[in-house]
Amino acid sequence: MNIEKELTQILEQFKLPQDDKTFITELIEHREWGVALEYLCAAIVQEKIIISKELYKQIASTAKKMDMWIEIQEELKHCTVN
Repeated sequence: MNIEKELTQILEQFKLPQDDKTFITELIEHREWGVALEYLCAAIVQEKIIISKELYKQIASTAKKMDMWIEIQEELKHCTVN
């Protein structure tokens, strides 16, 4: 599976404001995957969304493939269900 598809599948699992979803989708389409992932994580925190461990693992897997896991791990760990 490619990064674009993985990010799109992750994004689809969140109920974010439409403006955020549109912006993130555009970033993904323009291959700005790192910026898209950072923006998505910031939106998750800002919207105070609690994510399941399974979704957390999915985000982690994609972030690791992008060599971005260290940057976003701390931010997201407070948003997961124990």
